[in-house]
Amino acid sequence: MGTIAINKTPTSSFDAGTPIGDAIVIFFLPLILNVPVITHEAVSRSMISAVISIFILKNLLLYPTLSIRFRDKAREAVAHVLGGSSPIANVLALFLLLFALADLRGAFNGFSHPFSFIGLAFLTFGTFVYGLTVFALNTRTTQRTFLLGALSYGLCAFVLANFAGHFLGVVANSGLEEAGPNKMLSWVGITKERIVFPFSGGLNNFGIMACMCFVAWALQFSAARTLVKKLFALGLAGVGLCGVVLTDTRGMFLVAALAISLSVAGSRFAGVRNRLKWLPYALPLVPLILIGMIESISYLGLADLFQREGQFALRLGLASGRDVIWKAVLHTFTSFDPIQIIGYGTYGQITSGASKEFSWVFLQIGGLTAASVHNATLQVLVDVGYVGLIVWIILWTRVFVGLQTCLAISANCPRRRMLVGLILVMMFSGFTEAGGTVYQADSFGIFLVLLAALVGYDYKSEDG
Repeated sequence: MGTIAINKTPTSSFDAGTPIGDAIVIFFLPLILNVPVITHEAVSRSMISAVISIFILKNLLLYPTLSIRFRDKAREAVAHVLGGSSPIANVLALFLLLFALADLRGAFNGFSHPFSFIGLAFLTFGTFVYGLTVFALNTRTTQRTFLLGALSYGLCAFVLANFAGHFLGVVANSGLEEAGPNKMLSWVGITKERIVFPFSGGLNNFGIMACMCFVAWALQFSAARTLVKKLFALGLAGVGLCGVVLTDTRGMFLVAALAISLSVAGSRFAGVRNRLKWLPYALPLVPLILIGMIESISYLGLADLFQREGQFALRLGLASGRDVIWKAVLHTFTSFDPIQIIGYGTYGQITSGASKEFSWVFLQIGGLTAASVHNATLQVLVDVGYVGLIVWIILWTRVFVGLQTCLAISANCPRRRMLVGLILVMMFSGFTEAGGTVYQADSFGIFLVLLAALVGYDYKSEDG
């Protein structure tokens, strides 16, 4: 990956200091990106409000520090991205453009609000550009490490804020799904309902955020060198773990285990790093593999260990109906239609008619549903077609090149290892959710900032 050649000789106390303003914004980013849930506004207005809040807060806090020296850094950062030395940014920009155009098509089809196109553009491009400027302009390794630390604290604060809201009696958005029995707690003899927390986009959305909190601090625990730091990291990792357990998002346990183990092993063994680059090419096969695993577990009679209770849950099966959804989408693409080259647009599961086969999973018998298809790759396929799928795979291959580089030198920098782990969480969460896509705007915004950090990171800098 290319790097920005910038003179790192401090010219002022701010140069040598930490980017406090940006760190504050990143700390609150998980909550800012959940403005649609907190305010109960229309999605398009909330998306714009979230991004505007980011820029206003950033500019107010950093305004006294602005000077001519930022002009040179900004020029070099732009040349770094637009000059082709940052393939992640280039491919991601193309991917975001495809999704923005898909949303515009969805508006014309009547399946999304006309102004949601503007909101989506602000959310995606705005959040990524903000993150890119933060990590490109703060060029010292200590600054970037500080910013990543702010994100890990922000994820923990987001989970704790939801805990506090729940225990204070704040009611979640009535449009979110109803909770059912908590299967994981039943394994240890505790009977309790799953909790829908008030400041998140639902059970699965919160599960992803809590999983990121757990992974971030578990990786910092593994790299901590003193007992105090280990206990501190262990406590904050426990906060994220509690969030996963209380929402009963069982798949996030496996996601966390994979992300942590690959991050640690990849930083220690070159063989693991070199093999990771092949993982993105398997993304189109993941739904087929998971369908096969689900059917095998059911055939062996082991489904009762994981399946939720109740008559409707029994009908949904082991994966809560996800295999039904995936089969419906795949069935749609067995018959070729030219529109499939560019996809059906936002909510393509409606336009294509695929949701007619799985709407009953969401208690909408015989109708249509805008619920995601619960797999990021299939969601990309149905919305932006084969073109989007190719761009999606290329994006992940570019990302994994950056992850390999980051892992190669992360042994002495736990927060770089954390960066890798969080990006892996986004990939693996996309196996059973629409993680890494605009259908989960909160975690998607975090994903964009993580990619911006990967793009902006100067890997040749000395670890701080």
